[in-house]
Amino acid sequence: MDQSEDQGKINRRQMLGLGAVGVSTVGLAAFSSVANAGPAAAQSPPGGGSLNPLGDQLAPSSVTPGTAGVYYRKLGVFDFFDITTGDRVYNGSVYPASSSSFLAAAVDFPDGSTVSEMSIWAVNTSSSAYQIGLWSRVHDASAFFIQHAFVNVPAGTSAVTEFKITLAHIVSNDRNYLVGGNMTNTGTQGLFGGRVGFVAAGAVTLVPSARVLNNVTVGNGSNVLVDCAARVAPGSRAAIVTILAFQTTSDGYYTCYADGGANPGTINAFWSAGAQTATAAIVPLSAAGRFRLALTSTGGSAGAAVDISGYVL
Repeated sequence: MDQSEDQGKINRRQMLGLGAVGVSTVGLAAFSSVANAGPAAAQSPPGGGSLNPLGDQLAPSSVTPGTAGVYYRKLGVFDFFDITTGDRVYNGSVYPASSSSFLAAAVDFPDGSTVSEMSIWAVNTSSSAYQIGLWSRVHDASAFFIQHAFVNVPAGTSAVTEFKITLAHIVSNDRNYLVGGNMTNTGTQGLFGGRVGFVAAGAVTLVPSARVLNNVTVGNGSNVLVDCAARVAPGSRAAIVTILAFQTTSDGYYTCYADGGANPGTINAFWSAGAQTATAAIVPLSAAGRFRLALTSTGGSAGAAVDISGYVL
C-alpha cells in the first residue's frame, strides 16, 4: 500500500472524528477543511438531478428529483469506507467485499440547518434486513455516536431501489456527521449511494408544541387529514412534526404527503407489531396548510397522534 493511500485512510477516519494510529482526532477547523472536499460535500440546488456529479461509479446514474427548497449532500460508492480499517470497500458495487463491515461516509451541513430527509440506493438479497443511519458525535470524540434516524433495507430487494425517510434534526457545528451501517452478509447486501437533504437555518421557524391530530385509529390502506393551518405561517411549505404511533396491531408505517397530492409510498414513521413510537419528521403541506397521514401495514390498524413544533417557509 502506498503512502497516499495510507494518508487517505487517516483522512477518512479523521473526517468521522475516529482518529487513527498516531493521529489525534481532528478539531473543528481541520474537520471543516477535510469534509468540504470531494463528492461527499457536493451540493445540488433544489430539484435533484444526477446523484454522482463528480463521476463516481454509481447505479443508478440518474435519480428521482429532489424536494423543492431542499439542498443535498450526495454520496457515491467511493465515499463509503470501513470505519475500522479506513479502507474503501468497493468491489463491483457490493459491500462488504469480503467480510462484515461497518461502512460510513462523512457528511457536513451548515450550522443551524435542519436535516429533513435521507435516501439510500441499495439491494439486499440476503435473508435479513439491514439499516443505514444518520449518526453524529462531538468533535472531541468524548461520547458515543448518536443515531438520529435510519433507513431500513428489507430482505428480498433484488433490484437497486431507493429507500427514503424524512426527519427533523437541527445541525450543530460541534459534531461530526456520518451516514453508515453494519453490512453483515458478504456479497448479498449492496450499497450504491445516498442523498441527505437539509433546509437552510433561516427557513425554519419553531413554535410552541401543539397537538394537531389527537388519538385516532387509522386502518390499513386508509389516511386521515391533519390540519396545521392555525399553527403555521401562510405560504409554509412544510411542517415540523412528531408522529406518534400506538396500538399497533401489526408491522407498518405512516406516510405523510400534502393534502390533494399523491401518496409517494415513502416512510415517515415505522414500527413492529405492538410497538409504540414517536418519530420526528418534516412533512409537506398543501397551500391550505394541511397534509395526509396514510397507513401501510401487514393487515392491522394503528393509532395515531401528531404534534407540531415548527414550519418551513
